[in-house]
Amino acid sequence: MGSGSRSARSIDVKELIQGSGIANRIRMLRDAHRGSFLLVEGDDDARLFSQYVHDTCKIQPAYGRPNTLEAVVALEATSTAGVCAVIDADFSRHKGELTTSKNVFWCDHGDLECMLFLSPALDSVLAEHTPNEDPADIRQEVVRLSFVVAAVRAVSEVRQLGLKFSCLNFENFIDASTLTLSFRDLASELQQASRCGVIDIPDLEAHAQLVMSWCNKDKISLCRGHDLVKALSLGLRRKWGSQSGGRITVETLERELRIGFSRLHCEKTELWSNLASWGTRNSPYRIV
Repeated sequence: MGSGSRSARSIDVKELIQGSGIANRIRMLRDAHRGSFLLVEGDDDARLFSQYVHDTCKIQPAYGRPNTLEAVVALEATSTAGVCAVIDADFSRHKGELTTSKNVFWCDHGDLECMLFLSPALDSVLAEHTPNEDPADIRQEVVRLSFVVAAVRAVSEVRQLGLKFSCLNFENFIDASTLTLSFRDLASELQQASRCGVIDIPDLEAHAQLVMSWCNKDKISLCRGHDLVKALSLGLRRKWGSQSGGRITVETLERELRIGFSRLHCEKTELWSNLASWGTRNSPYRIV
């Protein structure tokens, strides 16, 4: 068939990858690789972990949490040794959906970018772009803004509203000079991005407020790292930043956070401790 029969949206080949295919790839690689395998959700995760894993560990992106978990289940079913996975917790901790597999580990917070955001790597980035601001104050402001978005995402997931968050433009619902968030503008932005019909804004806000009251003592646990970086980028470009901060992009920030996250920072996480313990239990295989 000609190209006219395809969807208008281009297809990323990664979307066609399945967990069973990842599992088969690991089994084929096992003949040549006698060390361990670490499954991660995506390429950015692989780039980060490549700096810290043991020389005998090979990293394999699975392109999404469902694929990662499916691959682990398939490999465990065939008793393929020396394989473990790291996945983002996202909203799963709050829904009680944590896996019971001894070969799957969660990030300390919602995802890896949250770990970077809470680490001294952010202090180093802020010292470069806005040396006169207190990093603790900036963290607090960024989490406050991202927490609202995270609560709406949680409501959408639980109530199956189908809202799309990946292309959110934070400038369309946050006043950059005051960092004031308009819930109505956020809902309008989501409605336009999701094309899911008219959103009942008062109802959505009421449910989001309920989620925020539940998670208020641990806001960061609900947040997504990419939202944190988006809010931080906006603040640096429009409120806090020096001349260099005024030009900083989300992609630049994410790269600088990854670079600034040292092995010492990584070794202090619960995730590192879990991966080290896994290696002790599964000798001679090691991840870190």
